[in-house]
Amino acid sequence: MIGSDVLVTLVAIVSHGVRVRVDIKLFDKTIEHDVTLRPGESYSVSPGAEISLVDLRVDKARLGVIAPKETHVERFESHSAVSTHHAATQRTTVVIKPDQTIHLGDKLTLALTDIDPDGIRIVVRGELLGGPDDGAWVYEPKELALHNTLSLGTLVTVMLFSTNTEQAMLHVIAPPGVSVRVD
Repeated sequence: MIGSDVLVTLVAIVSHGVRVRVDIKLFDKTIEHDVTLRPGESYSVSPGAEISLVDLRVDKARLGVIAPKETHVERFESHSAVSTHHAATQRTTVVIKPDQTIHLGDKLTLALTDIDPDGIRIVVRGELLGGPDDGAWVYEPKELALHNTLSLGTLVTVMLFSTNTEQAMLHVIAPPGVSVRVD
């Protein structure tokens, strides 16, 4: 996260570089840019701020951020988003209100129970997707702070992008075969 309005997500490592998604929040809209960076290349994400691909290896990549000193830069990692085995992940942006539920495929749900300026409270129910806990049943309340992630197995990650008094915007990273819907 660069400042409070720019989110950079490493989507996939490809043979010649990385694919990143840049989300820029402008007023009530989010503008998405899909960018491919090769080693040494940079991309301007806002006035005075840019990202660059500093290092590329088979299984990991390092992005650099150049921003004004007063700009807050926060790093978080999502192992499901950065994987050569799961390079074909999809990222879905959802807007959800209290008492609505996000359905991830047929076996996993996240019910939003409360919103405050710094985060949300949800109830996770269903089967985790991927990794050693694949298929493990969960039913537990969780708190998700603004700009933090929640892994639901190794194949699904949810990130809280923004909130206001009535709704929350989340990014869901999941395999292409996992439908994401809100009701």
